[in-house]
Amino acid sequence: MTDKLNELAIASYVIYASSIFSATLFAARSLSRPKQLQDVKSSPPAERRRSRVQFNNQHGISGMCSTILTCLAIVAHRILSSTSIVTSVASVLAAIMSIGTASSGMTVVEKAPRQTVVMDRPIKVVPPHRDAFKRTAYSIYYLCARLFWNTMNIHAIFGDSKAGGPLQNVLDWVFGCISVAYALNYFIPCAKDVDWTNGNTYVFVVPMAIGLSCDALFQLPILQCRDDLCWNADVVDQLDLLVVLLSGLVVAFVFTLAFHGVLGIRKCYWSSALVVHGIVVYLILKALPYLGMRELSR
Repeated sequence: MTDKLNELAIASYVIYASSIFSATLFAARSLSRPKQLQDVKSSPPAERRRSRVQFNNQHGISGMCSTILTCLAIVAHRILSSTSIVTSVASVLAAIMSIGTASSGMTVVEKAPRQTVVMDRPIKVVPPHRDAFKRTAYSIYYLCARLFWNTMNIHAIFGDSKAGGPLQNVLDWVFGCISVAYALNYFIPCAKDVDWTNGNTYVFVVPMAIGLSCDALFQLPILQCRDDLCWNADVVDQLDLLVVLLSGLVVAFVFTLAFHGVLGIRKCYWSSALVVHGIVVYLILKALPYLGMRELSR
């Protein structure tokens, strides 16, 4: 009984922290509007006015539903377990709704500004918002695919992966190869297309590319498990995927508010950067025992 109460308290803290983070960003209005880098001539103030945020369209509704379902999946994971049917159903529904959110967002991405100057000195930081939104959408697609795959393995839909059934082995290799190909295509940018003088490259592009590509690489069966540790079960597990997915949804929503003039883009940018780097550091710390065991076993 005490253990369940402790798990309930932890789950409550997760939701509480997410709420505080969102509320803090929502209240942090920038006093000065950052200058926009326009490819065309400046238009009158009336034409530059952003449209109001609407939650009655497809993107708004799917965004709210996916965020709520992801929070519920996190709570279910903490209160119950990763093997619970309730947790799996909530995780799958959250993934499905998140795919819908990312897909509907891709249709309205052209409404976002092309880029914004968030810092001039000592290094120029100019995030290309449309490219960043697409990169976030591709990341959400990948996270949802991982959630689906983890759920199928948890319930041994195609057989026990540890038992090494023929069908499961084939599917493991198929998923691993697709994950690596997806990472090469969508996460790792071409060197010639990257502006290495732009600080945004090191704030967002490089950390996201390294983190997601490493996770995709460890989907290959030859790297997946080592002795008693498995990457998907002991390093980046179902709960980690849900937390990262929730972070991506919150960051995307915060920038949507910024594009509509509700929040200051600078504060949104640096707050989101803090979240991304915090996730990267957390996952590195979780991966150290696994990587250390692989090194010792050579």
